[in-house]
Amino acid sequence: MKKRLLIFSDSLALPRNTPEQTIYEDTYPYLLNKNYQVFQFSKGGGLIKEFVEQTFYYNQYHPDIVIIQMGIVDCAPRAFTKLEEAIFDSNRVFRWIRRFLSNIKATKYIRKIRQVSWTPPKDFISMCEFFIDKFHESEVFALSIVPASSDYEKQVPGITKKIDKYNLMLKNVFGNKYIDLKDIPLKGIMSDHHHLTKEGHQYIYNAILRTLNG
Repeated sequence: MKKRLLIFSDSLALPRNTPEQTIYEDTYPYLLNKNYQVFQFSKGGGLIKEFVEQTFYYNQYHPDIVIIQMGIVDCAPRAFTKLEEAIFDSNRVFRWIRRFLSNIKATKYIRKIRQVSWTPPKDFISMCEFFIDKFHESEVFALSIVPASSDYEKQVPGITKKIDKYNLMLKNVFGNKYIDLKDIPLKGIMSDHHHLTKEGHQYIYNAILRTLNG
């Protein structure tokens, strides 16, 4: 019988139509079905807190292996905190102000100055540790955040430093169960500098197998 493998991920593990197409059969969760019985919870734009909230349900699958892929949404430099964004979205006037700031490119300037991350480092570490404790009968692995290209850094100044900082947290928490994706080829990442192409999914599939079989 195949071992049970549970994946928690943001949008990187999902198929996409834009900016390039990656069909479901090309994704690494689908590829892993050849080797494991795969269960998956993925949420585009998901913060680690939102995945922690789902562990009560997914723990009932009693997986042998858990793989988490998240962190870019948590660490990315922002102009405003999550609470501030919620306030902007609370009424029509504030929404107009938020759009106005974006239209005059003030948001980009504020982001460069403030470098807000929606999940503070202390909370990120705590919730990573929560996964290990919650799935204490499983082997829990973490994929690193995909590295930022030079073009991504130009688009979002500070993203490289944020990714490096949060990847170090992942490495410190998960130790030899940290799967480093630093050598992913450029052709493995879509033109949005973030999501995975077919080649990217294949790379991650191979990286996971090397680690699990090593």
